Amino acid sequence: MNTTPLLDNAQDFLQRNPQTVVAATTIVAVATVWMLDNYAKYISLGEGGLPCNAVGWLFSTLLKPFGRETVSTEEYDQDSNTDTWLGEIPERRDARPPLGWHPIPHRQLAQVPDDAMKKKLQVLFDSIGKKNSTLVEYRVSPHEGHVPGIHIHSSISPPHEVARVSLLEISHIHTPDHSLHVVLAPQDCKQVIEKGWGERHPFSGARRVISLPKEYLMIYGPRDDEELAIIERILKAGVGYMTNYHEAL
Repeated sequence: MNTTPLLDNAQDFLQRNPQTVVAATTIVAVATVWMLDNYAKYISLGEGGLPCNAVGWLFSTLLKPFGRETVSTEEYDQDSNTDTWLGEIPERRDARPPLGWHPIPHRQLAQVPDDAMKKKLQVLFDSIGKKNSTLVEYRVSPHEGHVPGIHIHSSISPPHEVARVSLLEISHIHTPDHSLHVVLAPQDCKQVIEKGWGERHPFSGARRVISLPKEYLMIYGPRDDEELAIIERILKAGVGYMTNYHEAL
């Protein structure tokens, strides 16, 4: 094949459109820098829901436009379920921590618990599961895929549609940052969000691509014993709501 005419045409195009060539080159360079930086940020989030590699990064990046805002509460006011398991909680100090740009994995980037507090949270999480073994059981999280989650016990029928859409999972801990996902009653979601203890997942209530109920919340990791005590109440409220158990846990 004689490639000379093709090369001549390409050279002629470059000579006649230097500004277009410069603009295209700049766009490619900027896009490459952005992609490399964005990929590094994705990898730094660790495992969770998608593979921690280029394939996972691509999927998470493509899913980004399908997410929604995470801190409005009007939809909970419109919910007919007015039951609450949480009771009154105080406002969380400080602003909300920044989260990763990627919707999956859903991670907290600052105000992360220290190692001692991470251990306390894990002990608390395990104890709630063990003390309520007739209501809940441990299984691998269907959402995270690599960590154990507290689920509705297999002997209990899902009490509502939220439980079914949540795949019966009540909560799990994210090992890198020790934030949590917890499914709560609508009115408890409203209070948790408004008082700064958490926010929705970008796909919670989005009704696109990935189906998560609006009651599926991220709870920020506890930084001290006072915050850990609130997390305990939130976890117990999640167990109560998801099993429809109204007695004290």
